[in-house]
Amino acid sequence: MDSGKEQNYWPGFVDALSNVVLTLVFVLVIFVFALVMASNKVEKKLQDVIQARKQEQSQQNTPPPPQTTAPEDNTKTGFDENVGVSKDKDEQIILDSEAPKRPNVGPVRVQHTADTITLGFPVSIAEMDEKSAITLTHVIEATIASAGEHKVIMRSYIGKESYSAAQRLAYYRAIGARNILMKAGEKAADISISLVTPLQPEDGRVEITFQKK
Repeated sequence: MDSGKEQNYWPGFVDALSNVVLTLVFVLVIFVFALVMASNKVEKKLQDVIQARKQEQSQQNTPPPPQTTAPEDNTKTGFDENVGVSKDKDEQIILDSEAPKRPNVGPVRVQHTADTITLGFPVSIAEMDEKSAITLTHVIEATIASAGEHKVIMRSYIGKESYSAAQRLAYYRAIGARNILMKAGEKAADISISLVTPLQPEDGRVEITFQKK
């Protein structure tokens, strides 16, 4: 090499600097990609937790709908001493007295024969008013006095409301009638309760039959 000629270092410097810049850009791209992936996973996990909490709250606020018997099901029933309500031979129907607040109170038509009392509930009415309850109490007391040794078979028919609402209303109506029966002197062990879906849509009703043992 000619010692008198000046050496040019710029090409080597530019090459080294280009390699460094490309390496930094590559590392930055990898870092951003990893950050995006981690962010998506965290967001998805957070959404799953929120959804699970919503479902849990919904389950706590909504009572499970009771099962219904087949239309005009007249199968024999037996009493479950642990819960104080009836148990159908084919399906269990558990009516819990600790139910949410009942929606509507109103007048109820009370009709009766020698051994059967029929309660006619208007649409959306879940609980009878005080006057109807007093009338039903008098009818029950008179029927008990003449029935002798008996058991009570209660059928609550699902009404014209939307299916889930009709189930809840039938449930509340049955519980209300059962409470009046027990206040009148009937024992829980002698009361059998079932929910029935009628063959044709009709207003909700409760049939209370006093059957001799």
